[in-house]
Amino acid sequence: MLFRRALAGLGAATLIATGLTYGLGGSSAAVVTVPITVDECLDRPASAVTDVSGEQGVASVGSDTGPQSGRTWDLRDATWHGAAPDGGTPDSTRYPFRLDDTGTGEVCVIGGHMIGNIPREFSRDEFYRADTPYPGTTDPQEWDNEGFRWDMDEPSDWVYQYGGYMENVSDALDPNSTSAGSTSYYERMHLVDIRDDCVENEGPRFTHHNIVIRDSLLDGCHSGFSARQSGESQVVTPDGPSALTVEDSLVYIKPNELGPMYCAEGPGPCATIATPPAAGVDHMGNHSLFKFGPNGPGSVTLRNVVVRIDMPTNWSLSNNYWPETGTYENVTLVWTGQDTYGDFPWGPAGKPAGVTVTTDAAVWDAAKTAWLAGRPPAPSPAPTPSPAQTTPTPDRYEKRVAADSDDAEEDTATGSVDATSSSDLEMVYDRSTRQTVGLRFTGVTVPQGATVTAAWLGFTARSTGSGTSGPVVRGQDADSPATFASRDRDISARPLTDARVSWVPGPWTAGKTYRTPDLAAVVQEIVDRPGWVPGNPMVFVVSGAQGTRAAWSRDGSPAQAPLLHVEYKP
Repeated sequence: MLFRRALAGLGAATLIATGLTYGLGGSSAAVVTVPITVDECLDRPASAVTDVSGEQGVASVGSDTGPQSGRTWDLRDATWHGAAPDGGTPDSTRYPFRLDDTGTGEVCVIGGHMIGNIPREFSRDEFYRADTPYPGTTDPQEWDNEGFRWDMDEPSDWVYQYGGYMENVSDALDPNSTSAGSTSYYERMHLVDIRDDCVENEGPRFTHHNIVIRDSLLDGCHSGFSARQSGESQVVTPDGPSALTVEDSLVYIKPNELGPMYCAEGPGPCATIATPPAAGVDHMGNHSLFKFGPNGPGSVTLRNVVVRIDMPTNWSLSNNYWPETGTYENVTLVWTGQDTYGDFPWGPAGKPAGVTVTTDAAVWDAAKTAWLAGRPPAPSPAPTPSPAQTTPTPDRYEKRVAADSDDAEEDTATGSVDATSSSDLEMVYDRSTRQTVGLRFTGVTVPQGATVTAAWLGFTARSTGSGTSGPVVRGQDADSPATFASRDRDISARPLTDARVSWVPGPWTAGKTYRTPDLAAVVQEIVDRPGWVPGNPMVFVVSGAQGTRAAWSRDGSPAQAPLLHVEYKP
């Protein structure tokens, strides 16, 4: 099912005339009401809606467009991909989406899919410092790109963003205001591997304003919530007039490779991580959940939130502190660090009331899986297992494409489909022809409603390739999809899942095997269908706008045909 069809159905939101309210269990219901619904944003007159679609280039979308009072920016079909031939993001101004003037506010921003082009292998020393400027420039901050930015001025101004996806950018959300009374509302946001701040509520000519985050997954932040001007010290008791509210959400403060210079500057620990996917990498570290200066939000509320932290900050240990002015209700801290929680300071009063600590990483995994599947997390975590307890081994399904017509290529321009005669699968360009690839796997044994803990597609490279590439993988939203036929649009016309996974493969060497990122969310959406029956076939669709990786197809080499691997708990 296309994203346009399902906005109101995502998450635990209930759309009502007066706004969105949430309740995922826990000690109390939400106290902040969003002033508008998604439907109301999209139902504005056509003259008040700016529809942006397709792959965007290097110019900032929205910049210099004048006052945006009462407007909706519909970005559901817009993408910014850092691997795009024309440069993608970051652009020359470092702001892929930017509203310079929100006018009197009441602005909606719906959707948007953004993947930055900071080299994945770069440490913080390399992408954030003068030693490694952006290629072709002398400005090191060219890598310091930000995702979505807007500027407000009045206390009554507000901007509401729903359903955006950001990955591998420096700062994901960069709202600004000259008035502490303005409010930025975020709902159903999905942030992945953010290299600096997930939310940056700061700027030299701005003040800190109100931030509300609801039903969102912040899956990898160097620091979570920043409200500290350049040069300010971090404090435990900010007393500014603004407020930060986070409800029904998940936040992962994820270690990244910092490099020896950053590690040398911080008094806190850097480490060599022992767990995947960064096992054996030196100089790993992160900042903190909160990064507040003296005039940061004087009111902080976390309600029905799961936080994961793998190690204490490598900066001043006081940065581990929870703001003393905060209110914490039904907050779970998943601590997976190598030291015992409490061996370093978490604030003058220690762990605040309302925060439960567990060392069971499965609590985070379950909450993340539930969010990706559109279900609310459980209101309380499972207890940390004792040494005598064991975790059940997930059941598995693994099978290659079993018939020549179960992998196919479609010319995206003409719609023609080759279902049985291609010896390889080019993802996504075959010379100058852009393609959509379909893959069908039979006898998928996952029960209806099972919890999918891991999934991936495996390919064997037919040829060596190293150019930039950025395919996207989705599933067919169907209970029992048919095999492919050589008729026009037989791949692209199929209904697709809302869940999608972006893939930035590294260089391929002929004969080697390669995997996609985790596709658990895609598989979960399919097996959660009421009509799904174990043993049914499952279809995946690979599309994109640039690059080539050539894999063996079933037609070319049955023993090296694409493979589907799924792990699940019934």
